[in-house]
Amino acid sequence: MEFPAEIERLIVEQTWAWREPLRSDWRSGSPILHILHDDIWWMDYIYDYAMGLGTTSETTWTDWCQNKLIIGPPRMRSDRELTGFDEDYMNEEDIARHYIPWSKTWPEPGDHSWCKVRGVPEWAKKEYLAAK
Repeated sequence: MEFPAEIERLIVEQTWAWREPLRSDWRSGSPILHILHDDIWWMDYIYDYAMGLGTTSETTWTDWCQNKLIIGPPRMRSDRELTGFDEDYMNEEDIARHYIPWSKTWPEPGDHSWCKVRGVPEWAKKEYLAAK
């Protein structure tokens, strides 16, 4: 399968950045760090923190991403479960770029094989299923 030149360039840029040789000035940061700092969601997180928009010193990057529904459980969430999250954060482009491809990796609703694979205790599985 051949990709258009622009897509190929993006793939190479993202996958090979970590292989760049070490810089002589380590204080300038790694290529991966620069990619993260250039990310739109990271900039929004830093802005929210600086402006005090629901982000405090205790709010981690992970907490922020969960609140914006960027990360979370690999399944659809009920309306009750979504209460309190920022459902309006992601725009159509974010949903097409991130959410839809990610949702295609989710197990089917009746597939609980992931519980056995990870050695999840029976009580945790029941609690998870009850929360749906």
